[in-house]
Amino acid sequence: MADVDKSFVAETVAPVSAGAKIDDPEALYQSLVRSLKRRKGFGIVFVQCTPAKGRELFLQLQKDLPQRQLGKLTLSEPIDNLLNVIAAREDIDQLKTLVIEGIEQSLLPYIQSEVGRNDYYKLEVLPPILDHLNRQRENFREAFGHLCLVFVVPPFALKYFMYRAVDFFDWRSGIWTFAAEKEQLSQETKRALDAEYSEYLTLSETERNEKIAALQNLIDEKDQSDQQRSQLLVEQSRVLIAAQDYETALRCCERAIILKENNHQAWSGKGYMLFDLGRDEEAIAAYDQALLIEPDDHEALYIKGYALNNLGRYEEVVTAYNQALLIKPDHYASLYIKGIALRNLGRYEESIAAYDQVLIIQPNDHKAIYNKGYALDKLGRYEESIAAYDQALIIQPNDHEALCNKGYALLNWGRYEESITAYDQALLIQSDDHAALINKGNALFNLGRHEESITAYDQALLIQPDDYEALCNKYEELYKKYEVLYNKSVALFNLGRYEESITASDQALLIQPDYHIALINKGNALGNLGRYGEAIAAYDQALAINPDDHGALYNKGNALGKLGRYEETITAYDQALTIKPDYHEALNNKGITLFKAGRYGEFIYFCAIALYSKGMAFWKQAIKR
Repeated sequence: MADVDKSFVAETVAPVSAGAKIDDPEALYQSLVRSLKRRKGFGIVFVQCTPAKGRELFLQLQKDLPQRQLGKLTLSEPIDNLLNVIAAREDIDQLKTLVIEGIEQSLLPYIQSEVGRNDYYKLEVLPPILDHLNRQRENFREAFGHLCLVFVVPPFALKYFMYRAVDFFDWRSGIWTFAAEKEQLSQETKRALDAEYSEYLTLSETERNEKIAALQNLIDEKDQSDQQRSQLLVEQSRVLIAAQDYETALRCCERAIILKENNHQAWSGKGYMLFDLGRDEEAIAAYDQALLIEPDDHEALYIKGYALNNLGRYEEVVTAYNQALLIKPDHYASLYIKGIALRNLGRYEESIAAYDQVLIIQPNDHKAIYNKGYALDKLGRYEESIAAYDQALIIQPNDHEALCNKGYALLNWGRYEESITAYDQALLIQSDDHAALINKGNALFNLGRHEESITAYDQALLIQPDDYEALCNKYEELYKKYEVLYNKSVALFNLGRYEESITASDQALLIQPDYHIALINKGNALGNLGRYGEAIAAYDQALAINPDDHGALYNKGNALGKLGRYEETITAYDQALTIKPDYHEALNNKGITLFKAGRYGEFIYFCAIALYSKGMAFWKQAIKR
């Protein structure tokens, strides 16, 4: 009988047997025959081998044990109750030996979630068939006291019996391990490793579990080399990737690396799984290991670059894709994401060049055309940008982003009516796009259509998503909530709705207290309501944040003048003129205030200087006031 073989503990089966280890297959078979001949009453025997070898052994046993009344039970479907299945046989009372094949079918549904672990057979859910065997073992002996059960099992199933059906397994009287011949093992391993990934995409769940188990059996073969085990684990990971089970596939690759540290496919596979799981830093580290082994793996460089892009490490992205493109210059995806990284670095000319290369390979890639348009927009080349967006929209008329960016380019170019049209088209596709509503509002504002702009701003503020602030930090062209409220306050101001303008400014300042232009607009609205003291306080707050805002100083001077505080008014105008010496309005108002303050000598001198520098128009205006 086969002895305990612990040469590959945890990765391969280490069977327990009553006798000495037997390496010769014929001697091992004769040992099994003798054991079955001597057997009286109830017993359990395990034969570990391939299904084909199991069928061969049964035919041999029929010839060599004619007196044993040998029967065979083939299980082609999962079962939960073996006792009832055996009891239902009409010939059960005449049999002395029953060979059971296919018990592994009841284990297959449980292997996928546990494969890739060193001890996959110990974890997670206990398969119901094993729970049944543990609980019913006494009933087996009572019901079949005359019968010897011979379980023909593959390696992975034997592990389950050994570790998960301990009570039942303890009654075994021997394990005979018929290892595959080396040539056969080599051929089966090669066949398994030559499989196409596309085949795995079409597998049903049952077929997938069978494939995983078949690979596990090859992994568990005691004569399998560590190098081949490592490759077979990678193959298991490919089966699991096809099923989008990335966590389990990752475990397979990690086990493969333990067996063979320089397994490039295992490192690359690990990187891929980590990338799909959103663990970008770890994915990059895994790809770095893969690239140490095979520096020219452009696919590894491509996904490493993608992970770097996710982390915002754009310089490294460009470096990775430059390396990938040296190996494969026409790799479309590398060129595409390189273009995105260059755009994010503000290197728009290079970004455009990358997209031009993409479009040589795939002329109708509307996303590449759209991104090229975005880069052109950033360079202020609005006409070319709009032409690119129009080209993208011919290919994909309902591209919401292209319509929005076209609207943005038209807005920047001052073609406000066309911008509104583009945003209206975008909003027909996605009516809750707050950014499109804001920019539509801006275009309406610039056309002086303030009522409509306020409506657009209000719609945007109602539907702003929870993560909008984070999006604003990522995309500079997006307006933050307090900026939208500010724009609304300016539109209200222009309509003469000063109280509402102040309310909108206050709402903006609740979110961003140091938003100084909102303080200025609030001051302007307060001034127009005749609330000059409050206006001055608002301007002082704005100037505490930005002391060099000449407009705020000028407006403060105007409010002080309304209160008759002429000396302070003149000081405010002087401060504004220090920052902007050619500030015509401040010069004009300073002269008027000198006159009102009774400082006639300074007024005459100031007017002479102004007349010399500004001409008769200034003089006439000053005299008139």
